[in-house]
Amino acid sequence: MMQDPTNKTPHVDDLKIGDWVRIRKTGQIEKTLVDGRLDGLPFMPEMVDYCDHSFRIKRFASKVCVNDESIEICSLENCVILQMENRCDGSSHGNCDMGCDFIWKLDWLIKLDQPPVADSEPTVADAPEFLAQLVQISTHGSEQSNRFCCQATELTHATNRLSPLQFKQYVSDSKLNKVPKIAIVKFIASVLLKKITKQSDNLSGPCRVKTPGSKLLNIGDRVRVKSLEEIRSTLDEKGCNRGLWFDPKEMAAFCGQELVVSRKIERLIDEKTGELRVLKTPSYVLSETSCSGIFRRFCTRGMLHFWREIWLTKTGSDS
Repeated sequence: MMQDPTNKTPHVDDLKIGDWVRIRKTGQIEKTLVDGRLDGLPFMPEMVDYCDHSFRIKRFASKVCVNDESIEICSLENCVILQMENRCDGSSHGNCDMGCDFIWKLDWLIKLDQPPVADSEPTVADAPEFLAQLVQISTHGSEQSNRFCCQATELTHATNRLSPLQFKQYVSDSKLNKVPKIAIVKFIASVLLKKITKQSDNLSGPCRVKTPGSKLLNIGDRVRVKSLEEIRSTLDEKGCNRGLWFDPKEMAAFCGQELVVSRKIERLIDEKTGELRVLKTPSYVLSETSCSGIFRRFCTRGMLHFWREIWLTKTGSDS
């Protein structure tokens, strides 16, 4: 029997940013998985709700940062990130607040030639056994466990390490994710300059004691990001405040801007161990701002920026 072309797994070369795809039904996706994974990448319980729904391709997840013993940039094949209103809510992972974008294997998708007319109803009720299996895998068989398995914790097994000297990756960045060639040239030049001058990525500060921690901000509060010098005064020699690193290349651009608190970060899964950790002092996400990847070899994970309250000044509330 000839295969239905509308049901064929799309190929990277046949796709581009903005194309419409439909996520396959749960039964089809289940057939691609071994122990809840495809090529080492888990299909998570939080993703089931989106099955049999259509979305545009936001970017190709061709390179991601992997938090193993150190932060490594690794290659990931046949994966995309879709334009969705919501990120992972952590509901099956101890209510982790990390808010990662879902990574979708192309085998879980069907390319659409035109925008969809309507989507089906959510499929969770139609796949209770599949969902239960995914939850069991995510919790290592015990919902009382404090260790979890998710896409972030399994990236080590789903990726391959990628040397910055493998120049083919930059061709792929330009072709798939439309990274401007001038941005690639600037990045390579900055890497060479950093090696020559031995520059550090840290904004080293003078702080030698813990700064005050509070929990006064709420979702919806409007805040102004303090100046870079004010933030630097709260950082230690490693560029951290109470263990949270301030990324000057990515986050300094927001200094002086007025933004809205969109998330409170209180619980996070340690990507290296899978352990759920409860923060002593919460961090905050502002207006869903996320890492551009420009300074991280064009990493595509788009991780949310986390802010300490001491880096912010409350100006009002949206409520």
